[in-house]
Amino acid sequence: GMQFAFIKVGSTNSGVDPQFAANITGAQSAGLKTGIYLYSYATTPEQAQQEANLVLQWIEGYTVNYPIVFDIEDKCHKNLSNQQLIDIINAFCTTIDAAGYYPMVYSYKNMFDTKLSICGWDRWVAQYNSTCTYGGRYDMWQYTSSYQISGISGRVDRNRNYKAY
Repeated sequence: GMQFAFIKVGSTNSGVDPQFAANITGAQSAGLKTGIYLYSYATTPEQAQQEANLVLQWIEGYTVNYPIVFDIEDKCHKNLSNQQLIDIINAFCTTIDAAGYYPMVYSYKNMFDTKLSICGWDRWVAQYNSTCTYGGRYDMWQYTSSYQISGISGRVDRNRNYKAY
């Protein structure tokens, strides 16, 4: 019943995820649409653009037919102003968009409520709850991190998609 998977490509702190190649090829072999996400540590637009360029290098040779997601939720982002965060997001997403991919922004509900309410890109809201109570527009909702799937060891996140990508 799964239709898509998002695969962690890596981060600037740890480099490309060592399981990235196996995870994306495995998901595609199972017939899933595949998007990827980068856990961001960028605190300036220049760093976000560098992160986007790294992502584009890391995915070269792979099929990415779902959004490329900018995961902005680290403690390094908490004290930045709303405008600084939007500038960082725009730098990443415009670089990804210019390369022909579909960008999306992932964060938790409170971050969207307090810091990212004017984000103009597609939004993927994490809120582990029976309903998503985020009052703004969102395109995907992550509602648990405790899902079990046959064939995958450990827990996985579960999401609802509200947009055809």
